[in-house]
Amino acid sequence: ELRKLFSVVHVETAADGVQAVAENSFGACVAKLGTRGNLGCDVLEMLRSSQGSGPFVAVHSSTAAGNEKLRLSMEAKYGVNVWVSHGQEAKLLEALSLVAEGGKSSDGVRILLFGPRNDAPFVDMIRPRLESLGKVDWVEEAADGVRAVREHNYAACVSKLGVEGNLGTDVIAAFRGEFGTSPFVAIHSSTAAARLDWIEELASEFNVNFFVKHGEEDELIAAVAQAVAQNDPRLEK
Repeated sequence: ELRKLFSVVHVETAADGVQAVAENSFGACVAKLGTRGNLGCDVLEMLRSSQGSGPFVAVHSSTAAGNEKLRLSMEAKYGVNVWVSHGQEAKLLEALSLVAEGGKSSDGVRILLFGPRNDAPFVDMIRPRLESLGKVDWVEEAADGVRAVREHNYAACVSKLGVEGNLGTDVIAAFRGEFGTSPFVAIHSSTAAARLDWIEELASEFNVNFFVKHGEEDELIAAVAQAVAQNDPRLEK
């Protein structure tokens, strides 16, 4: 199935994978965890160190799918974009189809990420995953986010709620005022996701499209990927 989308280089040993990365440029990588002495992590480490955050990375592992600590660790180290377990191959192919269609990375696709420093672990985890979908402008201050929407065009915005004096809603309000209701907006907040009244208010006032809480980052990335693939961003100002 992968060969219908890409020119595929298949390796059975991590050493061959490391060599392949050294000799070729890749748009995506699908890896198993492997076993001691033949680890998929070695391939991913070489891929990220030599080719940066551009290539899309998917890990197929039922073990990792059930181990949040392992997933968070690998996302931070290797920028894993999608996790799938046995039986979720259709999800994997759907994500890779978006990559093959050009929804993964483009100079014309920008994503705005508002993540205050007090939530640094979230930023460190989600930023490399978003970078596989387009150029990410990360801002810590709402004022910088407001300035960014005046200087660039964005296909999507991912925002934390922030705190008084540094609110994500200020960024989203400027985002909607500049680009209208078409671009995708998501809020990552366990507090908001658990409050139906907040969801209704934020959706009504700011046209927020998607709410996620901690542990639902895969769903967030999938939603942003779909939105970016469907969005035809305007030319840079």
